[in-house]
Amino acid sequence: GSIMKPITMAAGLDAGVITPQTTYTDTGCITVNTARICNWDLKARGVTPMKQIIVQSLNLGAAWIATELGQEKFRNYFIKLFGQKTGIDLSSENGALLGNLSKTQQINYDTMAYGQGISVTPIPMIRALGALANGGSMVQPHLVSAIRLNSGIERKLDWSEVTPVFGANVARETAEMMTAVVDEKLEGGKAKIPTMSVAAKTGTAQLTNGQGGYYTDRYFHSFVGFFPSYSPRFIILLYTKDPQNVTYASDTLGSTFLDLTHFLIDYYVIPPDRGFATTTPS
Repeated sequence: GSIMKPITMAAGLDAGVITPQTTYTDTGCITVNTARICNWDLKARGVTPMKQIIVQSLNLGAAWIATELGQEKFRNYFIKLFGQKTGIDLSSENGALLGNLSKTQQINYDTMAYGQGISVTPIPMIRALGALANGGSMVQPHLVSAIRLNSGIERKLDWSEVTPVFGANVARETAEMMTAVVDEKLEGGKAKIPTMSVAAKTGTAQLTNGQGGYYTDRYFHSFVGFFPSYSPRFIILLYTKDPQNVTYASDTLGSTFLDLTHFLIDYYVIPPDRGFATTTPS
């Protein structure tokens, strides 16, 4: 789903094919290789800046970036991010389904840019998105600090290993766009925390029907966020499959994410990274 859009945005920025000031013309729907793809609400936005691709979750914007990148650059970023298993200390880790990267039709790249036609498990997904919170580098994920062998030997795990993917400025620019999601869009802007920057993105993907297409009324919802936006302490990834009687992830997972965020801020006494609003007595 659309939690992939920040990855696409960062790839475009890192490759130099766009800047935060770049605009594109959003027509609401386009046809690519005889297939029709549209924004979630089918509406055109006209001349649109990059930030709004993330804030309004515009499929056409993500597809436009994929086209600007070109298939080779797009493929290189996605293989670096998802092409190998993470090596987390758990058995039976599955790899991502990236078969569409070997095809030549542009529709496969355009749809992958906004999170359709690709399948990634939560650990590599949060690892890739974590690069945006970690100055552009992916970390080596672990669940434990050491492994004790049957022989009694204890092997410490290396938590310092990182894989650079994006430039640090690119990571910050993308985090700024994700912060605008919370400040301006989530719960109509009411989710904004005056004293804490929070970066987030929602994702709503249609479930596959097993026959080469997608259900029109069944979804996979996801939600990612990290905070403070520019010096993160926590990153959270939530998801739910086939929620009933609701279409968008912001309605199923938004309040849970915000509850967790406020709890962690209070429990760990995370200091504010924004100034307090002040008023002058009359």
